[in-house]
Amino acid sequence: MLARDTTSRNIWFGMGILLVLGFLLPNWLSFLTTVALAKGLVVLGLVLLMRTGLVSFGQGLYYCLGGYVVGIAGTHLGLTDVFLLLAITIFSAILLSFILGLLLCRYREIFFAMLTMALSMILYGILVKTETLGSTDGFNIEPASFLGWHPAIEGLGTWVYLFTVVLAFLVLQIMHRYFRSPLGFAGEAIRENEIRVEYLGVSPQRVVLLKYIIAAVLASAGGALTALAAGHVDPEMAFWTTSGEFVFIALLGGVAHVAAPFIGAIIFEIIRTFAFDFAPYSWQMILGAALLLIKNITGLTPRQITRAGICRSFQMAQLFAEMTTLENMVIAFRMLENRRLGGFAPLLTEESVERARQELNVYGIGEYADAVVATLAQGVRKLLDIAMALAGQPALLLLDEPTSGVAVDEKFGLMDTVMKAVKRSGAATLFVEHDMEIIDRYATRVIAFYDGRIIVDAPTAEALAHPDVKEYIIGAELHRESKESQVDA
Repeated sequence: MLARDTTSRNIWFGMGILLVLGFLLPNWLSFLTTVALAKGLVVLGLVLLMRTGLVSFGQGLYYCLGGYVVGIAGTHLGLTDVFLLLAITIFSAILLSFILGLLLCRYREIFFAMLTMALSMILYGILVKTETLGSTDGFNIEPASFLGWHPAIEGLGTWVYLFTVVLAFLVLQIMHRYFRSPLGFAGEAIRENEIRVEYLGVSPQRVVLLKYIIAAVLASAGGALTALAAGHVDPEMAFWTTSGEFVFIALLGGVAHVAAPFIGAIIFEIIRTFAFDFAPYSWQMILGAALLLIKNITGLTPRQITRAGICRSFQMAQLFAEMTTLENMVIAFRMLENRRLGGFAPLLTEESVERARQELNVYGIGEYADAVVATLAQGVRKLLDIAMALAGQPALLLLDEPTSGVAVDEKFGLMDTVMKAVKRSGAATLFVEHDMEIIDRYATRVIAFYDGRIIVDAPTAEALAHPDVKEYIIGAELHRESKESQVDA
């Protein structure tokens, strides 16, 4: 017996709550919710593709298309009615996605992902070079109207919010039914076994084409709503980082439930808003940490973990000992940014050498650029090891006892240099350390282990004052140091 599905009822209930909140929320929060719901529509289309086994890094193409259609129609054609603008947007998305989809539906995996990103970047390049559309600055759009009614400017945001809520939840109801339909399950069947689908008499390419068109329509609608809420459009809507943002939200929310993209988008916007407010230069660090909380890396190879955005240094620096410091740095940049290694292109170019020298100077080891690594002191080797790990601009940096083997009078200087570089990169950082002075001075939060279990997870001061930490870790560390001093004596 099939379990009763309450999703449809919950969707109507959620819509009712958000409609009521529209008259209670402050303007900044209703705007944030509007943008989150608009992006949720984009991500919902992306989830549709992901359920078919396809990941698109080019949904920014249609997101930007929707925004610019609204802007051009209002500024150059005098059309401001939201229903008419939405209809034109959807028609434009269907037309463009059908043409491009005929090509893309033949590709899978990385080929599909890279082609979608390339197409989005083509639009970005065109818009950047088009002066009549504001080039890199974009342009402002005309205030929206509703079936001939023009709300007052101060209340327009509320009406756009209400319109977005109704549209988003109507789409949710439709997509919920779609996911449960034979055509909805066909996508999952293609992901699992495309050959079997073909031999069941269904064309996988046609199914993929239809899903690509639906995803494009949802993305364009999201872009149109974002433009109406923000009152401005610019080429960044088509840039690859915007598309990457949608993929991030899809991973954050998951693909199991039709409402997950909207929940993920709301969480994303809230985290980003407050993170940017408190840490304007390192808010990406918080988002990177949030992604890692939902990404299972168990069983992955070191190469796969690195590609997932996690880089590390080692207790014993892992370097190319017979090469120079400069060559180590250049190789790190090349391997982390171009895994095909560039074929027969020369490694040491004027540009790559200059870039490596600048990076070495950041860590204060530029004077050792031409020295063979095997001849370097331990502190310099440690800094080079960490510099190579950060060369890939990871979301998370793992440091394994960064001051191990470093002279006592050098350890604080080394850590000061490392923490400045980490702050500049924006990477979340987790380091393993036994030196209590280092922990007290540089850690913001401590997770302490003893006998295979976590005994405390708290801010540094609180953790170091914890009775169990004093007894089992600080006390044990002092006892170990005492025994070592007796042996030395």
